[in-house]
Amino acid sequence: MSSPVHWAALGLVIERPAYGAELCRRYEAEYAALLPVTGASHIYTALNELERRGYIEEFPGKCGTASSSRLPLPYYRATDVGIEAYGRRLEEQVAFELRKQGIWVRQLSIFADDPETALGLLARLRSRFLDGLGGGHAGRGKARQRTAHAELIAGLVSRQELIAKSGMLSWLGYAGAALRERAARAR
Repeated sequence: MSSPVHWAALGLVIERPAYGAELCRRYEAEYAALLPVTGASHIYTALNELERRGYIEEFPGKCGTASSSRLPLPYYRATDVGIEAYGRRLEEQVAFELRKQGIWVRQLSIFADDPETALGLLARLRSRFLDGLGGGHAGRGKARQRTAHAELIAGLVSRQELIAKSGMLSWLGYAGAALRERAARAR
């Protein structure tokens, strides 16, 4: 399964079983800015695929309203297979991000013989990272109630972003110094 929307929906089901409309609202609150979808149908498609793969299962939920005679809404919960698959996906994402960073550094090294161009690029990147350090989590959609769970998630996301950006700034400083030294030797 390659759709990041499907994996995000699975994560929401693992976090807390829910019925479809609630999952759509939670998706909007958590992922709208990072993984936009065209509508609720995208989430229902994800739920169908997750169920087909055995990652989630339906179980009887509450009726639509206390005064209605509607059938109970189906709730979705994660299966052990789904939880295991989700964990493997997270491991794969870390490995993918590390490979992506390695590719990016190798692509930047194309400018090794043109350190002035590389230094200009690094300066622009550094400026972008500095601009982003003061901001909050760009991935948050609509505000949600701040439970202890939500506070933990917000804290973890915030800290990860700060460390990642600080690490990139440190690397940009290192790369800039190496390129300035190379430019000085070339003169």
